[in-house]
Amino acid sequence: ERVEPTYRPATAAHDDDAIAEALRVFVCALGPAAAEVRVEYRAGVVTVAGQVASATRRQAIEDLLLAHDGVERIASELRVVADGGVIAF
Repeated sequence: ERVEPTYRPATAAHDDDAIAEALRVFVCALGPAAAEVRVEYRAGVVTVAGQVASATRRQAIEDLLLAHDGVERIASELRVVADGGVIAF
């Protein structure tokens, strides 16, 4: 008996989850400290939050996320910290 494949259209939520996971992988590739950054994605908007060691690192993460085709805008909640204290927002 032959079984026909079932077509299951992707849902927007499924697509968003797949893009969010890809973005997390990109950010984690920046190094161990970046692994602690939270990345969420919905309908073209990335929300990124957490602490980073420098403004340069924050900018690198934001630039990397903006380079993805599915990203239209970033809502950044990244905080720059050094020696346990916040030095910039």
